[in-house]
Amino acid sequence: TANWESALHLAAEKGYKDCLELLLSKGANTNCRNANGATPLIVATSNTQLECARLLLEAGADCSLTSSDGRNALHIACESGYADCTRLLLEKGAQHSAPLPDGSTPLHLAVHNNHTECLRLLLEAGADIQAQDGEGHTVLQVTGSQNDKEGLKLVASAVLAKRGITHNYSENLIQSAKEGNSAQLQLLLMAGADASFKNEQQQTALSEAAANGHTHSLILLIE
Repeated sequence: TANWESALHLAAEKGYKDCLELLLSKGANTNCRNANGATPLIVATSNTQLECARLLLEAGADCSLTSSDGRNALHIACESGYADCTRLLLEKGAQHSAPLPDGSTPLHLAVHNNHTECLRLLLEAGADIQAQDGEGHTVLQVTGSQNDKEGLKLVASAVLAKRGITHNYSENLIQSAKEGNSAQLQLLLMAGADASFKNEQQQTALSEAAANGHTHSLILLIE
């Protein structure tokens, strides 16, 4: 058409599943581009047309292709909070840690926009929790600047898992307080560790921080 939208793009945009099926059965190119460089899959995702996106993927659409602004379908789904599209794309092999031109990954986009379910799906798929955006910000740093306690808990848990800590957060909190490991202590608190927890020796994180002279750890526990 005049504005460089193919019939496949238009069907994907409007959610005309039957039209899309017909076009695909006749050999329409699943990866054709419109004037903005977007594929039909990107258009379907942008318009929350889940079933059209599914049809395109099953027909061989490449979910790694980007539009002229560097965004692929997963970037759009995570930025907009389309959890169902995010789940579908990840199931079909979308690159969970592919960066935008500015370095932001789908994780950064989900966190920045407080889309907790997309964040959860990305972490479950193995997205790189240590990735940095173009300004050097990790996902944890971005999450900390947002008012999303559940998102912060998910991200902190993922960072701890990278360190081999997947359970017994409250026990680990006491040990971190004893050692004066403030950075790990803060992560454990973010992940949901109970600062009032007592171990078999009736020790708490607060008592161990105080007993060993770790002022910064005390401040974190008191706050």
